[in-house]
Amino acid sequence: MLYAFPGNVRELRNIVIRLTAKHAGNVVSAGDLAAEFDTLNESSPASPTSHSDLVSTLSQEIQENPGFSLDTSLRRWEQAYIEAAQRIAHGNISQAARILGLNRTTLYNRMEALSRNSAETQ
Repeated sequence: MLYAFPGNVRELRNIVIRLTAKHAGNVVSAGDLAAEFDTLNESSPASPTSHSDLVSTLSQEIQENPGFSLDTSLRRWEQAYIEAAQRIAHGNISQAARILGLNRTTLYNRMEALSRNSAETQ
């Protein structure tokens, strides 16, 4: 309550989603939370090195994976965010959609598309 949060409610919600995804089923420590706040400060628009660091990291990932597919990578991230939001919302799709900043029907459509794609690749 005494912490002067440097962002807005949407940024705080995103931190909660990331922590839930990173530490699924585990207790989030104060250190884990502090690390997210540090990441928030580092990734502010005024800090060009954070974008540069991200580009460097992704460049390395692409080079190390000759079969890299942007579509596959984005689907994995989208699926993880949706699962994290559903976990936070205890399975309530309307609440999960609000957490993700989506309309409920949009979330249903994305979940259906991910499910179809998953079935096609198996």
